Amino acid sequence: MAYQVLVLEDDTAIREMIVSLLQDEGYHALSAANGLEGLEVVQQSLPDLILLDLHLPLMSGKEFANELTRREIPIPIIVVSASLDAEEWATEIGAVAWLGKPFELEELSDAVAAACTCIRA
Repeated sequence: MAYQVLVLEDDTAIREMIVSLLQDEGYHALSAANGLEGLEVVQQSLPDLILLDLHLPLMSGKEFANELTRREIPIPIIVVSASLDAEEWATEIGAVAWLGKPFELEELSDAVAAACTCIRA
């Protein structure tokens, strides 16, 4: 069974690059361009993992994560952000990991694989 990973990223080029990488590695990649779309995807598909940008239109990544908590939807999150305080935000929302932009594809791949290993446990 392939893990479903939601890529929640407003930059189309970055979102498509991450989706392509995940698909090449055997994951079922879902995507959304803003927090509201992300909530719809979560309700429809209940992904195993979320890659979350913090600066999103309509609903920030932090607001999105808080909404998941409010709805008691415990999906692991990896924060992917260019924000200087990304690590602090990741800790605040309980993310399993964080990556700063720009990132190496191998770094992203390793973070996703590690998070999925924790899901299996």
